[in-house]
Amino acid sequence: MAEWPSLSGLQSRLSAQYGQRRYKGQALNTDFVYHPQKNYEAVFSASFSHPKLSYRGLTPKLTWETRKPRSTPKWAKRSQQQLFVEIEKNF
Repeated sequence: MAEWPSLSGLQSRLSAQYGQRRYKGQALNTDFVYHPQKNYEAVFSASFSHPKLSYRGLTPKLTWETRKPRSTPKWAKRSQQQLFVEIEKNF
């Protein structure tokens, strides 16, 4: 987590993940041939919060996340983006 004093204490967090999934079965591809299915997934996220917005120890965080799975079946490829608000409590 990084804190930015020049921006009145804005806090930010960046995250990146990469993973691979292998399936036991086979999937029908768009060329109507069965292939073993493997997925490679990349996830990137950025969160922003500010301690001045805290109320009774609860801090709201604004988070943006994008997921890009690649798969051997062409129909399983997609791109997904989310923007959501989280509430964080530190003990």
